[in-house]
Order: sequence, then C-alpha cells, then structure tokens
Amino acid sequence: MQSYTNIQTIVDKICYRPDDILSSMIFEPVTNNILLCSRKVNYWFFKTQEESKTSHDAPVAFALYNTEFENVVSGSDDGFIAVWDIENGRQLTKFGDAHGMGNKLTAGTFDETQRRMVSAGSDGTVKIWNFSNGSSLKNLLSADGDPKVDKEVTSLLCVYDPDWKDEKNPKPSFFVAAGWEKRLRIW
Repeated sequence: MQSYTNIQTIVDKICYRPDDILSSMIFEPVTNNILLCSRKVNYWFFKTQEESKTSHDAPVAFALYNTEFENVVSGSDDGFIAVWDIENGRQLTKFGDAHGMGNKLTAGTFDETQRRMVSAGSDGTVKIWNFSNGSSLKNLLSADGDPKVDKEVTSLLCVYDPDWKDEKNPKPSFFVAAGWEKRLRIW
C-alpha cells in the first residue's frame, strides 16, 4: 500500500458564521479548481482564492459537478438548490423549498445522463428534478408507497453499467439512498 505524505496545507482564513466549518468540497478537473462550500461557494485556484459574489444563506450540504452542462449544482441547509457557471462563478439559477418549508437538503446526485438531479431532504423524502429550471419531476417512494423513505437520507448514488452496449434496451440505472435507519433503498 502506498504511503501518502502531506505536501501542502491551505488555510482558509474566512470565518463562516455561525458554525465556522467547511461543509462540502469538490474538485473540478477541467479548470483545475477546488470548490469549497459553507454558506458561500468559494473557488480555490491553487495560487489565489476568488470568492463568489453570490452565495447560499445557509451551510452547503452538497456540491456536484455536472460534466454534461459544465456547471456545479449545490444544495444548502435552507432547502435551496443553486446552479453555478464553473467558468466565472456566477449563479445561473436558484430555487428554494426543495423539500418543503423548513426542511434541509441532505444529499444529492445526478442520474446517469446528468440531465436530472436527485435530492434528499431532512424530512426523509427523495425527489428527482430538472435542476436547470427547478421543476420537480417525481417523488421516489418507499416500498409501501410512503413519500418518506427514511428518517433522514444522508447519502445518494446513481449506479449504472458504463459499458452498456445494448441498443435495443435503455441503459439500466438505479438510485441508492442510505440514511439514519441503516438501510439501503434502491429504485
């Protein structure tokens, strides 16, 4: 097993109120940037930092890079989903109350085509979105038809076979949710 050695430590001197924590990060390989999220989305360009002019009003729960549209989609604890231009850091769109008034966003993922986003809320619900315009497309239900699939969903994945070659049948893909109840839910 390879041994890793810390080669650099970057100190972010911005104070993130009220928690003073970084809640999420993602590496964007096209522009070679690291996006750090708390109440604000910040870009680290390895040499300097450029802060976005607009931000979330609550800590960021997730940030996802979309390779199809080359933007970042972030979700925050106040239930807002924002779409960001990766080249200039500008917010393209933002919509709120994604899982109802007062419910936090807890996790997010894209489908295999990267055209739809799936989000989870602190109320235990999971939804599929058209993230570019904020349209809720579908609520994913539990096995017994309940819209609440878990006490709180903490992680989401889209699982599919990247080598699928059958032209007659669409590529099968599945969404997997994990949460406080220690169960995997698969759709």
